[in-house]
Amino acid sequence: GCLGIATKKLFPGMDPAKAPEFPRYTAVHQIGGFLMNPAALRKLRKGQVIDQDPHTKIRTHVEYVGPSNSGNQIVGILEEGSGSSLRWIYDVESGELYGYATIIPYGPGMTSVSQYNRAWR
Repeated sequence: GCLGIATKKLFPGMDPAKAPEFPRYTAVHQIGGFLMNPAALRKLRKGQVIDQDPHTKIRTHVEYVGPSNSGNQIVGILEEGSGSSLRWIYDVESGELYGYATIIPYGPGMTSVSQYNRAWR
């Protein structure tokens, strides 16, 4: 299936409440999707390597398992390689994407950062 939500484009110093919204669509039950299987999330352990590509050197692993600032259980998954990184945080109970960040360096002092936090909805 496919799931769509409105996300916000933020720039440094911008108030999230005033950021413009744009639609985003994704498949479900895949890393980076808006919804993961809670049973699968409960099986993940910190440091666990989910995928590592020998050709691109991109590595996906579990970065964090534990409570969020609000106390709910979350899992943080990090994909890094080729100079960029993608970070997804999922709520273990619901399987919902709690937040993500994409960090892409373009050169000295130039980095693109895209973020999503479900509290902005």
